[in-house]
This record gives sequence, structure tokens and C-alpha cells, in this order.
Amino acid sequence: MKKLSICIPVYNRKALFEQSLLAACKACTNHPDDVEIVVSDNASEDNLQAVVEKIRMSYPEVGIVYRRNASNTGL
Repeated sequence: MKKLSICIPVYNRKALFEQSLLAACKACTNHPDDVEIVVSDNASEDNLQAVVEKIRMSYPEVGIVYRRNASNTGL
């Protein structure tokens, strides 16, 4: 069981999301057993899953959970 979950809700804003996810991964590299990053994608239109996969390859030690809604559920 993880001690800390960093949750990132996102809808579009690819560049800002990538910066946020990179910062979170850098902060978690020394604590892979204690921290996870959870991304909740609200049916973005700019392929955020590709960003997640790219960053996963750069930070394989960090646990990233990616969930995408089938449609935009609003706030």
C-alpha cells in the first residue's frame, strides 16, 4: 500500500500537464515504494496518454496510474 497518492486531474492543456507530471515524477524518484501518481483524464482531445507513456519510459521506477473517462463528465 502506498503512503501518498499525487492526484492530477486533467482536461487538455497538454504542455502544462506534461510539466506537472514531470515535476511529480522527479519528486518521487527517491520514494518509489511509498508514492504513486494518479492521472485522471476527463476525455481530453490532445492525446495525454502518449505524454504519460513517454514519461513512464523516462521514470520507470515511479508508479503512474492513468485513467481516462470515455466522455467529458464536467466538473
